[in-house]
Amino acid sequence: MSFFKAIGKFISESGLPHILTESGVLAQGSLRGFLNGTNFNRNKRIHPMLAVALETLHFESFLKNQDTMEKTRLTALLLTIKLEPGEETNFCNSLPSELHELFESYEKYRDTTLDGGHGATQQFCMIYVKLIGLYHDLSRAVRTGNHKLYFQVLPEVVKVFFAFNHQNYARWESRFLDNLLKMEETHPGISELFSKGMLSIRRTKKRYSGNYQDLTLEQTINLDAANTAQGVVNLTDSIAARQRWAINHYLRTEISYDLLSYLCLTSKEDVSREINPSCIRRDTRQLKDITDCIISCNNPFAVESNSLNNLSTGKAAASVTQHYLNNVFDIGGKAMDEFIKNCVADPANFEKPIKKIASFAEE
Repeated sequence: MSFFKAIGKFISESGLPHILTESGVLAQGSLRGFLNGTNFNRNKRIHPMLAVALETLHFESFLKNQDTMEKTRLTALLLTIKLEPGEETNFCNSLPSELHELFESYEKYRDTTLDGGHGATQQFCMIYVKLIGLYHDLSRAVRTGNHKLYFQVLPEVVKVFFAFNHQNYARWESRFLDNLLKMEETHPGISELFSKGMLSIRRTKKRYSGNYQDLTLEQTINLDAANTAQGVVNLTDSIAARQRWAINHYLRTEISYDLLSYLCLTSKEDVSREINPSCIRRDTRQLKDITDCIISCNNPFAVESNSLNNLSTGKAAASVTQHYLNNVFDIGGKAMDEFIKNCVADPANFEKPIKKIASFAEE
């Protein structure tokens, strides 16, 4: 949720939130909560959808400008792909050579966009797509128990926290990352446990069903903690009664959860609910609405511009804001390195404030 809040700061007053409300995908009253990341399920559905719309337009721009392959030919090649269960490497190796060449060319084109070679607005949009890609990689690492991917993605996430002034997460994620990097020294043999999937907890037999330990606890034995029939609100003002409740609460919740599980009265997490036919039809329709709204407002990939412009109003951002937003990973990385260096020199620096963000909303 904090990561989605950082992304909300990144796109605030950029025109992208306006596009979501104008397309009907997001209600006006839900906009503030969406940017603050307070509704996780809404954020994890709409952010990737917006990122797909932007990357689709970017890919169409690539096909048009580079003149590499006609859309009809690309569609025909995609229809020849056979999707079968198996390893990702085998699937990639089975792709036609023409698609491999096309994807390699697009990766170079995308890297050029991220470096600002196709304009500041295009760079901003593709950085947003990259941020959503980080969420996908982090989620995939936890879902599959892939600790190597988790260790690879986590530093990039920490950079984002530093860049957007999420001080608590920036501090403690840095400490957490340091503990992970030294875990074999402090806990010999733990790497083998991580390789067996200790990174996450799976409550079902599905392969893509891992979850965070704290979130699993919230969804299981701690589920009744705020229940008005069982929570602390029903206790008297007796301090001793509240102490007894606090001491043995975890035991009572374990017993109640095990009993409900035995009676089949608990619902396990369904990681496949988002691919239900009705959900696919809804998301496809809303994706088209977002794409059409971007094109009607201001397609950022139609024209190359050196200024960072609001996608709905056309207003150009100040040079300081443009530099900050389009170099957020570099700025966050420097802040993280400086923070770690200062903490090594003097542990008291661990509690000092971190530099604030400059965004569209700051103007």
